[in-house]
Amino acid sequence: MSETSKEGTSRRVRVLLAEDNEDDVVITKAAFNDARQIHIMGDVRDGREVLAYLRQEAPYQDCSHPDLLLMDINMPIKNGIETLEEIKRDPKLKSLPVVMLTNSQREGDVLRCYEQGASAYLVKPTAYQSFVEIAKTKSKSAAANKGGDIGWVAKFPFDQMRAAVIALETGKPLWEADTEVG
Repeated sequence: MSETSKEGTSRRVRVLLAEDNEDDVVITKAAFNDARQIHIMGDVRDGREVLAYLRQEAPYQDCSHPDLLLMDINMPIKNGIETLEEIKRDPKLKSLPVVMLTNSQREGDVLRCYEQGASAYLVKPTAYQSFVEIAKTKSKSAAANKGGDIGWVAKFPFDQMRAAVIALETGKPLWEADTEVG
């Protein structure tokens, strides 16, 4: 997924964030701000904007294509599941890895997303303070956090997102890629 530069170093994975809640956009960007592997290259607010961005339609005609889409389910106009279905039907877009990052824990949503081709399904923390903890602890190693009560649980979606990116890049199972997150 990531390309290698002339110097032999990998460039960061370019992620398009699809999220209608401004607080979640700010928090997600902050959590990934200093991640070595991940760069949030842009954000859109609904499914129609996601599709316009990916198809490089106005006003996104000059935007580069992301390596991965991080998308909420509950968005206005066209929700994340409808958008995922359309992406996976489009021959030019269907190979794009899509990670659902959402508040929904409904089994039906999880199953439908995987049936439609989602690469991963991650549940956001429900409390704002959990997001704050994520931002505060994002630079700590996964190993150090797994031993404590807050660490790995509070960081779960973002560590799992990083692990999903590593798994997609290396072909490793998610549980093996998770050990490389730090």
